Amino acid sequence: MFFYRFHTLFQIDFYTSVILTRNPVVIKSQWAKWKELKAHKKSSLDRVVDICARIGASEIMSFKHDWNTEIVAQFYATLYVDSDRVMHWMIADQCFSVEYAVFAGYLGFDEEDLVRDKIHDEIVTPPERMGQLYIPGFKGAVVGMVKGLFPT
Repeated sequence: MFFYRFHTLFQIDFYTSVILTRNPVVIKSQWAKWKELKAHKKSSLDRVVDICARIGASEIMSFKHDWNTEIVAQFYATLYVDSDRVMHWMIADQCFSVEYAVFAGYLGFDEEDLVRDKIHDEIVTPPERMGQLYIPGFKGAVVGMVKGLFPT
């Protein structure tokens, strides 16, 4: 319980001191526009569209809704998933919890989706092995940062 309380206090501080100071608070791109992406006829975008379709993410990524960006920011700033796969987050001063499987069900995912590889459990690749992810000779590229990364 101590860890969860400490984690929550850290997240509240992070939300108020970092997230809320951004303008805009959340990037304005709120849903994927698959037809527009396909119309570009660009191989890197086509690959992204294909990957999203293959893993079953297209529908949820194109869910169009007028999001409250502050609520979205609070959710991501306070989200914590414990070892029992229960998700915890806060909106305003209220705490919420839901089992991961139940949450996934709300989003339309099924049992097959629940057994997919958990990429957040993987060991972080050390910087000396990440060079291949960057465009060779790209000026200003810093391993571990976004600038100079291959697009896909």
